[in-house]
Amino acid sequence: MHSPRDWIKNFHHYLYCERQYSPVTCTRHQSVLLRAWDFLSGHPGVDNWHQVTAHHLQRYLSYCYRRSLKAASIATMLSSIRCFYDFLIRRCDFLDHNPARQVSPPKQSGRPLPGPIPSIDDMNRLLKPGRGDSIEVIRNLAMFELIYSSALRVSELINIDINDIDLKTGNVIVTGKGNKTRYLPVGRQAVRAVQRYLKVRLDSTGPSQPLFVSDKGGRFTVNMIEWRLSTHSRQCGLDIPLTPHRLRHASATYFLESSGDLPAVQALLGHSDIATTEIYTHLSTRHIKATHLACHPRARRRSKKGKLP
Repeated sequence: MHSPRDWIKNFHHYLYCERQYSPVTCTRHQSVLLRAWDFLSGHPGVDNWHQVTAHHLQRYLSYCYRRSLKAASIATMLSSIRCFYDFLIRRCDFLDHNPARQVSPPKQSGRPLPGPIPSIDDMNRLLKPGRGDSIEVIRNLAMFELIYSSALRVSELINIDINDIDLKTGNVIVTGKGNKTRYLPVGRQAVRAVQRYLKVRLDSTGPSQPLFVSDKGGRFTVNMIEWRLSTHSRQCGLDIPLTPHRLRHASATYFLESSGDLPAVQALLGHSDIATTEIYTHLSTRHIKATHLACHPRARRRSKKGKLP
């Protein structure tokens, strides 16, 4: 019989090779299971996964709750454990039930809305050209323009190869979660920014040909792009701390407000479930309400009493 950690390794291999999950997702599942086993193995009589009961798992979730983990995080952990037990039932002969399915996830107060998004004026300041002619400045602007234009995840941006983008037709091929491919439009401003960048692009030192090449000749990491965007937004004087994911939120929100086409936004973002995309309808409504309250003469709050006129 395999050891508990061997089964976790086998599960990681299954997710990566057979289910074709991204390396980040596979590592996240693995980390969840390793932390869970560190707790569960401390119980008497628990030497392998088939000896874990629903009671043991409930105690582990309670332990996580006492450590101030959010309900959404605990629910995600339980989902990973459930998937792992489903895998064990199919791959081994000593287990015929899934104890994790006898445990209910903690109640959540609702899907949280994304944080504040930059205004159109903020985006114009952020993406204003002419801040310098260095390779770094030109490259950063092209990356930010492409994220905002096509509502990309930062992981999708860094994995784009130079042959994946067609500047003549204004399209880019990206590979998202679950190794799913999407064909996305690229706006005129982003096309111009990428064209300008390609004139100064460094050569890649590896076998692949990433579109955006770091100073060391390889692909960028998520942290490198997050740091560059955060630094650039502060230099532009923006009050909202920007992240690549917030640029993606802004792109999707403005697209939805102008088109009203939720399925099109779902396709743009690469969401498998339209319920995930529906969060943007709430975000759009919140943005409209705030603008209406601030600008409409019949909705402004009185300065003294704080009531609507």
